[in-house]
Amino acid sequence: MKLNKPLWALLAGVILTHYGWLLFHKSRDLSLYHENRRLRHEVLRIEGLSRDIDALRDLNSDLRKHLGLSLAEARAIGRHVPADSLINRLKAMAGGTPPLQGGVPRGSPVTGVASRGFQLRSHPGDLEHPGYDLAARAGEPVYATSSGRVLFMGHTQNWGWLVILQHGEDWSTWYGHLQPPLVRLGESVRRGELLGIVAAATRKSGAHLHYAIQRQARFVDPAPFLATAPLEPVN
Repeated sequence: MKLNKPLWALLAGVILTHYGWLLFHKSRDLSLYHENRRLRHEVLRIEGLSRDIDALRDLNSDLRKHLGLSLAEARAIGRHVPADSLINRLKAMAGGTPPLQGGVPRGSPVTGVASRGFQLRSHPGDLEHPGYDLAARAGEPVYATSSGRVLFMGHTQNWGWLVILQHGEDWSTWYGHLQPPLVRLGESVRRGELLGIVAAATRKSGAHLHYAIQRQARFVDPAPFLATAPLEPVN
């Protein structure tokens, strides 16, 4: 059957309209798919941020209990820039100003592999992790990466047993998720000296050491220091 031009034009218009309708809905469905993926990613990111905030808040609270800090001083820990008064109080509790031996931390404190790296918050809402998680077997020995003095030693809710060593005036190292440490507050230690052993795995995470480095009261990426001179344990 031969179609006249008006009818042909009408059919062509219907077909094109239907095709355009299909393209529109397919495009909208694709847009909704990508939006759902973005929202799922955002939810996961916020959940991770919430866990990090809870961990930092608990560490803040634990240190305040140990040191009798004011709220203003404790807020400095949450910003990862401890106030001078906090450092001075830690030094006083540890028996005065730490000796000036030691200096730059070198080598890995434990035999293990990095399971989570260093990340500070560069934008609001970013996740924050001011150190390295070094996956290791429970019971693996943990050694001091520089000579210094035990500035803090205590149990925290989310970091487990935590040891902080002060190395001179500029450097400190943090060792978290230990079994009860083998060093005492104020004790002088040498590089390579045993501090404790890695704690057992928990329901939240596998066995690991949380290792952090501060320079002039600011956390820095431990990666370049982990790759330096091998650590030789001392008796």
